Amino acid sequence: MIRILSTAPQVGELTAIIWLARVITPRRFRNAKALSAYCGLDPSLKISAGKVTSTVMRGGSKPLHKALNMSAHRLIYHHNEMFGIWEYNLQQQTGKKKKAANAVARKLSVAMYYMMKTGTEFTYDNYHSIRNIDVFNIPVEDLVLINQDFKRYIRILKENGMNTSVDLATAYITCSLGSCRGLVKKFFGILKDFLDHHVTYKQMYDEIQQTLNSKEVKNNEPTA
Repeated sequence: MIRILSTAPQVGELTAIIWLARVITPRRFRNAKALSAYCGLDPSLKISAGKVTSTVMRGGSKPLHKALNMSAHRLIYHHNEMFGIWEYNLQQQTGKKKKAANAVARKLSVAMYYMMKTGTEFTYDNYHSIRNIDVFNIPVEDLVLINQDFKRYIRILKENGMNTSVDLATAYITCSLGSCRGLVKKFFGILKDFLDHHVTYKQMYDEIQQTLNSKEVKNNEPTA
């Protein structure tokens, strides 16, 4: 099992031993998220012996947290690794190295949970780091219709190949926006708000489109 766990990116034998000594068996935990919380890598849960004791504070095993974070910090210097690329882009996007390292350490904990549970070596083929994109698809310039704050960023987005809202959402989730110069903290705030409330924004967009179409029809009506 030490050999299997050591196939995870930048996870050495010492980290694998610490993992085994603290985790013992994945059956102690309800799921991968519970184990991540035990490692002190879930910001919303505090876990003790596999049980949720708080939904606010971060807790868990300090040795595991430290070991996985050290692996994550090493990954940022390995841009040939998917996790390393993702972590680097996240750091560029948020400007927070610690936050990026914690996010990658959480991915490592999830991967190692399943590796231990199945007894299989690490492979990126079995790891899904990108969730499904369900945001409604419109041209990026139309984002201005639902939030004027997008206006100053439209040119930058189009210059970087993001022509639709789905392109933008995909770039955000994969942290590819970190390499786009000119996108400041305010932009990421309004983008996150758009993604978190895209259903409400779709309703707003549909209403605006109906209003614009009605005006166009009225303007095109022949005069007496």
